[in-house]
Amino acid sequence: MHTEDNGLKKEIGLLFALTLVIGTIIGSGVFMKPGAVLAYSGDSKTALFAWLLGGILTLA
Repeated sequence: MHTEDNGLKKEIGLLFALTLVIGTIIGSGVFMKPGAVLAYSGDSKTALFAWLLGGILTLA
């Protein structure tokens, strides 16, 4: 049986895995939680500040 080597690696590096996890968390939060954040914050400026603060904490 002959297999061809196409040069692609079957591994995930640390940077790729980290960006994949962060993107999944942020992406799911953006679509599922804006109503709850706005309801708890009271107005749109406070809600945007909460999203900004949450993003900074996530990156830290």
